[in-house]
Amino acid sequence: MLIRFKSRMAALVLIAGVAMGFASCKAPADYNYFQDLTPGELVALTSSNPITIKPQDELNIVVETKNPELRMAYNKTLISEYNPNNMNAIDYMINYVVDENGSINFPFLGKVKLGGMTRREAELFLEKELRGQNLVNDASVTVDMTNRTFNVMGEVQRPGTYAIPKDNYSILEAFSAVGDLTSFGVRNDIQVIRQEDGGAKVYNVDLTQGKQLLQSPVFYIQQGDVIYVKANKTKQMQSTTNGSQTMTYSFWISLASVIVTLGVVLFK
Repeated sequence: MLIRFKSRMAALVLIAGVAMGFASCKAPADYNYFQDLTPGELVALTSSNPITIKPQDELNIVVETKNPELRMAYNKTLISEYNPNNMNAIDYMINYVVDENGSINFPFLGKVKLGGMTRREAELFLEKELRGQNLVNDASVTVDMTNRTFNVMGEVQRPGTYAIPKDNYSILEAFSAVGDLTSFGVRNDIQVIRQEDGGAKVYNVDLTQGKQLLQSPVFYIQQGDVIYVKANKTKQMQSTTNGSQTMTYSFWISLASVIVTLGVVLFK
């Protein structure tokens, strides 16, 4: 069916509307992950950056020994919400808070500095000290960081605070834990804010570039990391400054259709 326009304006409006529609359907080039990686290619990972003990960390330290009296002396517990009718009350371990110098006060050892050590290094250090000073000759020590968490904000499926379940935990595992990015998340400009040297340093991560990601200093996350995923232009257009009106592509396409209709009617 051939449509004749009596006005060039009406034709131009229609072309603009159609072009806008095609633009909204165009797939973004920066959507898929790891675009520079090829099958079978070997890419070196960044050097493992193990999580170490830092000031304000909360440590759960358990000393195992065959001597029940020593076990009780070294493992501080607290009964939460005591209920005289509940004979199965659960004992909770009291955490050690690392001070600004990286030290804790440990029973019978006094001030010990654990700052800068990994969990395993702290375990071996405490075992050596307890045995070396003839305090617990068969000591077996376990150290856990109870506040070993990271935060994810912005365009992810489930933003929030999450635990770091192991010493080497990658940013890819972190995104898997939060359900991945939403379709509105910017893949090539993710920010990771990390506390370093008494301040905060911002790193940028590009999920579309696999080699850069695998070799990034923030590929393995640290306790306290904040990961922020920006919203793309489509999401930004959905709200005005006061958030009271949506401005999506469908809105613009509908507007273009109305303009085209008016143009055809007015210029017949």
